[in-house]
Amino acid sequence: MTIDLGGTRIRSALVDAAGRLLVRRECPTEAGQGPEAVIERIVGLAQEVREASPADGACIGVGVGAPGPLDAEAGLVLSAPNLPGWENLPLRQILETRLGLPVRLANDANVAALGEWRWGAGQGYSDLLYLTISTGIGGGIVADGRLLLGRRGLAGEVGHIILEPAGPRCTCGNRGCWEALASGTAIGREGARAVREGRAPLLAELCAGEADRVGASMVGEAARRGDPTAGRIIRRAAIYSGSAIASLIHLFSPGIVLLGGGVMALGDLFLRPIRQTVRRRVMPAYRDAPIARAALGGDAGLIGAAALFLDRRDPMSEETLSPETIEQVRRQVLQSYPELEGAEVSVRQQGRSPEEIAVATRLGMPLPHEAEEPRFSVTFRKMVVAEDGVRIPLTVRVTVDTQGRIVKGQERH
Repeated sequence: MTIDLGGTRIRSALVDAAGRLLVRRECPTEAGQGPEAVIERIVGLAQEVREASPADGACIGVGVGAPGPLDAEAGLVLSAPNLPGWENLPLRQILETRLGLPVRLANDANVAALGEWRWGAGQGYSDLLYLTISTGIGGGIVADGRLLLGRRGLAGEVGHIILEPAGPRCTCGNRGCWEALASGTAIGREGARAVREGRAPLLAELCAGEADRVGASMVGEAARRGDPTAGRIIRRAAIYSGSAIASLIHLFSPGIVLLGGGVMALGDLFLRPIRQTVRRRVMPAYRDAPIARAALGGDAGLIGAAALFLDRRDPMSEETLSPETIEQVRRQVLQSYPELEGAEVSVRQQGRSPEEIAVATRLGMPLPHEAEEPRFSVTFRKMVVAEDGVRIPLTVRVTVDTQGRIVKGQERH
């Protein structure tokens, strides 16, 4: 079972091992009523899904995507700007108690990125950037075939990149965040202001003069009908988005950028100026990364949350060697690099990235990991003190076989 907790709506579904939705339900979040009321809606919706499940269906757990920042390891929602009162809330523990099932919690944009990577438009890429532009703005980053989580799973809060230091106040407390300038909420806010100031006659007609009814979709409709002010509001938000995306492309060098969320329902009205802005702002070497709409639409988060349970391996890791073998490799490396004691260790099977598998399949070749004895990259990373007293990163990567024997090594400062 999966749950997608948004600032506007809560959705729940039963998802099978192929990423297909078997049962789907949703209801308004009504976040202003506080955490307890929202949790009651989550539980009620989940129970509806269980009751509607096929007789032969077995629910093995609940994958939850929730707005960040959150601590996925501890199961805490730390402070969700679009959910008033949600501070250090132990959502995983609460839902496990109420639903009687194991629960795994992750950032909503991260699980949507997982969904697109596993079953959507991101299949075949080992590096991708997924962005959701809706009530707020979030992101999920897949780098080298792994979901980038950062410390405590807090990475990817791209909506709080500051684009205008003196810009409008964001729900996070800062000014000029991307989310405050280009989210669906921001577009609606600017549209409502234009109606109140008498600058958008077609938009005023659509909302019958009631500015509080204006949302991003209504601004988009007015723009399509030729309201110049509405058109400028949409274009301005798209240019801000394109500028932020250009920076993210320079930072992560993705193979593809996928855009999801409710604002993408505006279609080319929003997407075209984003693409134009990105092309104008990125360096030539980065221009071959396509910018496309996400394939799973509004269901990306629901489907992606299933990956938290459906893969027996942790979907956020590629570790495939046994702990005993990893320890054997660590001891070998420490003989030559004693300064790496306590280093961070990561393991990835070579030839197993989605991109490599897709190419091999298309060419009718054996999969890389089937063509020969498996090899694994074991990477050790640690900040060390150089001779001049400056702290520098030391990375040692070794290639090992299934027995943990080192067959190749590389050092990088």
